[in-house]
Amino acid sequence: RLAGPGGAGGQQMLHVAIVHEGTPDLVAIFMEEGDVWVPLGEVMVPRGQSRRAAGKTSLAFVDGDLLVTTADGQVLRRRLHDGAVVVSSVHALGGEEWHAACGLHHNPAGSVAHLRLRKSSSAHFPELLTTSMALFTGAKSGAAPVLE
Repeated sequence: RLAGPGGAGGQQMLHVAIVHEGTPDLVAIFMEEGDVWVPLGEVMVPRGQSRRAAGKTSLAFVDGDLLVTTADGQVLRRRLHDGAVVVSSVHALGGEEWHAACGLHHNPAGSVAHLRLRKSSSAHFPELLTTSMALFTGAKSGAAPVLE
């Protein structure tokens, strides 16, 4: 639930973001008004260096923003109430398979946890990395912040 349409303030409203298999490069955002789901907008899924749509996309709401992350390490955080890009970057740790991401609401503002699978010679190992989104600030032009 977000406060008002797109987190712009007001009464708490239920929001949902989905990626349909027929349009894997597009996130559709809806909000509930009474018994009806109303379209709120669309966000493009970030693309990696290959410029192809990512295979897996993770979506999460974080403090009124939409967090979009992809299997190849792309990170996009966009404010819902005005559409502004808060962060657009890529993880510095490459060669891994990134999975779900979410905001950490009990840690400093803007903290994010991101699950990845790290390959070794014989297996994949899950790792949970956390970072502050502040590390990503100013990373829109391609600088790659390091996750802790």
